[in-house]
Amino acid sequence: MEEEDFQREIELIKEDVSGFKIPYSACQYFHVRTKSFSKDQLDKAVTLFYQILEEKFSRKQV
Repeated sequence: MEEEDFQREIELIKEDVSGFKIPYSACQYFHVRTKSFSKDQLDKAVTLFYQILEEKFSRKQV
């Protein structure tokens, strides 16, 4: 995936995860989308995904 497209995907991930009512696993979220990413891009996207989930759902439990 081109870098510009990857940055758009990152923004979509941020929007999507911010709207989750419950935490999903990366497998559920990226199931169909994995083929679009290079290995490095997927690693970065999954890391970001879990960081956002952690921030969103850890605040609710405090």
